[in-house]
Amino acid sequence: MSKRARTVYPPDMVAHLWANKSQDHARASGRGNIYFHGDTIYSYGSHFPIAKHVTRKGKSAVLLTTRTYSVTTTGHTYMVAGACRHLIVFHVDNVEGREPRKQFEEYRARYVELARKYVNSRQNKPHVLTELRKLVEEANAFSAFFALRARLSLPTDLADMVAECKAIEKKDRERKNREEAKRQREAAERVQKWVDGETDYCPNGYGQPIRLRIKGDELQTSLGARVPLAHAIKAFRVIKRLRDKGQAYERNGHTIHLGHFALDAVDPQGNVRAGCHEVAWEEIARVATLAGVN
Repeated sequence: MSKRARTVYPPDMVAHLWANKSQDHARASGRGNIYFHGDTIYSYGSHFPIAKHVTRKGKSAVLLTTRTYSVTTTGHTYMVAGACRHLIVFHVDNVEGREPRKQFEEYRARYVELARKYVNSRQNKPHVLTELRKLVEEANAFSAFFALRARLSLPTDLADMVAECKAIEKKDRERKNREEAKRQREAAERVQKWVDGETDYCPNGYGQPIRLRIKGDELQTSLGARVPLAHAIKAFRVIKRLRDKGQAYERNGHTIHLGHFALDAVDPQGNVRAGCHEVAWEEIARVATLAGVN
């Protein structure tokens, strides 16, 4: 007796089996509610076909629905789309029971909607133009696949649209650069307050270069690490000798202790790496001066 073929799998496996035409039918285990028979894969029943394999003159493609229904069905659609990324995919509303000519008209309708969206959009124009280009390319590939005469063309004023998008993108970059510069400036000011002892609040150094301060008998870092000041002074003297000679140091058995930590590396310029800390020589020298050893 031949072994019975397995037909129940996890949902994502069902999608891969269908995409690769590995078997004629399969369904999801439990409450997956995704299954396929032959060329078509469904979500929750035959009323919602997600995608269908189509073949014409020896060439194959997939019709993938643009429809939505529920959160779960939308998840099924994304799952199937991911499983057939290696295939030619055309996005249409109804993957069954509709002639290619009518499906092409869906592309035309989406083209009109995107063009209208472009006109009404402000900051989102570059994204809409990218989507419009993709749509025209896919629509014409669809038409060629099914030997249709209809074609879509990019707008005649495309050059003006591109120029407009570039202007928007430039303005957006300038705005982001201003915002980032302000963020960096404010972060640096907050770290400086910590360095000056005005506050002990310095979460993760605010993303700024690591700063140091002396408090009591400790050397503290803006990342929250603390080492005995005596250990830091000894380490500084080693770092300065290395820098004066233009030599580098890599931890290789001989350990330069810094409290619970150790010095991992020093480059010829005196910049230090210790665990997650990378501290510039200028900052080390500044604090060493405060400690009276520079």
